[in-house]
Amino acid sequence: MSKAAELAALIANVNNGSSLANKNFIINGNMSVAQRGTSFTTTSAYTLDRWTFQTDLLDQYAHTVTQSTDTPEGFASSLKIEVTTSETSVETTEDLAVSHKIEAQNLQHLQAGTSSAKSLALSFYVKSSVTGVYAVHLQALDDNKIFPTTYTINSANTWEYKTITIPPCTIATIDNDTGVGLRLTFITISGSTYTGGSTGSWQSYASNLFAAGHQANVSSDGDTWLITGVQLEVGEKATEFEHEPYEATLKKCLRYHYQYTTSGLSDNPAYINSPYSPASHDGSLPNSSGYITVQHPVPMRAAPSHPATTVVGSNSLNRDTSTIYHTVYQFSSTTSDEAQSISAATITAEL
Repeated sequence: MSKAAELAALIANVNNGSSLANKNFIINGNMSVAQRGTSFTTTSAYTLDRWTFQTDLLDQYAHTVTQSTDTPEGFASSLKIEVTTSETSVETTEDLAVSHKIEAQNLQHLQAGTSSAKSLALSFYVKSSVTGVYAVHLQALDDNKIFPTTYTINSANTWEYKTITIPPCTIATIDNDTGVGLRLTFITISGSTYTGGSTGSWQSYASNLFAAGHQANVSSDGDTWLITGVQLEVGEKATEFEHEPYEATLKKCLRYHYQYTTSGLSDNPAYINSPYSPASHDGSLPNSSGYITVQHPVPMRAAPSHPATTVVGSNSLNRDTSTIYHTVYQFSSTTSDEAQSISAATITAEL
């Protein structure tokens, strides 16, 4: 796109309700933030920040997902899928997809469900060893509506820039809350159960719309699929990807996930003080407690859960309590004057 055309598209989008800054609804569309790590084998969980996988019934398939340095010009990172075990035959109800969920209260200016609803422009860079037609859809979960569409990879192992215009959604509303408003999903594998629906319009969800029009499957050993520069903005014309400082992207990601780490007992320890009640008759010490408060760097979307916590010290974590602002961990011990600490904690409030 020429600079003149880029400027014209930007002006048109602003006139249609977009903004000059923070125009991208996608957080971490350039795949720069990876709090959980840079290499994964999961097919059904979060990987790079804000990007999650889902699968149905794949019984042989395996892959690695990495934060790759294979990128188009102007980007430093991409999300890369590489198949490590083939799915010998993709059955009718098997699929694999990677999704990004957008918080509902950030979408209110789309005016979804009204005659004033806004168009959206989706753009991204994609590269795959498997050419052909791929499905992608946008789903409004509150009213269970879906916009299915496709894009084509024309040349194997070549970065290609794709743009898709999504018409106004007048048939679904988006609640003004902290739940999922829209979910953007890219399909890399799909069986025929999910591919037979029509594309190009907002419709009530049905299973054959999930991967409508999909033909290419990244399912054989050594197959690859990479994506970066994902942008979803108000308007009918896609504009240049909105690059922002790393710390700005990280701050947005921290609303949904915080990978807390310390150096151990030397960093934020809790000390189990002398027992606070008399020793028992058999000579053993009663329980004593210590607390560690972890302040969240930003207020989280909801009071988080803690699927994984690593404790330093001879006793394990007793319990934890959370708000959107902080998490308090309690330890108990039968030993007085003992130091405890948390060396790592997964604190998550994902959509």
